[in-house]
Amino acid sequence: MRSRSVAAAVAVSVLFAGAGVYCFRRAALLRSEAAWTLVRGNAEDREFNSTLDAAAAERQLASLDHRRELLERAAWWQRTLLLSVLGCIGSALGAYLLFLFSRLRQQLADAAAPEAQPPGSPSG
Repeated sequence: MRSRSVAAAVAVSVLFAGAGVYCFRRAALLRSEAAWTLVRGNAEDREFNSTLDAAAAERQLASLDHRRELLERAAWWQRTLLLSVLGCIGSALGAYLLFLFSRLRQQLADAAAPEAQPPGSPSG
């Protein structure tokens, strides 16, 4: 016999877990893109050192600014991931507590129910 509240808490926990997986994938993608942007910025640095062209320096600064923006977005997704994990754990604990309460309620109902007495026995 399952309680709807337990099922709802489990569903919320699964929803948080799915959100956590999505946030992890999104943050990993942004960190990977930021790493490639850093490689591109280093290549532009080598180009600037060999040519001393101001345009190469501007491109390098633009690449590094873009990398900073990517890392800020990745950090936001990382914080969202941590909140999702906390929500998943909290709702899983809530589901377990609701399950224990429903078992307790069922056991109390069983203990409070009058036992069937055989016919002809004195009630006492």
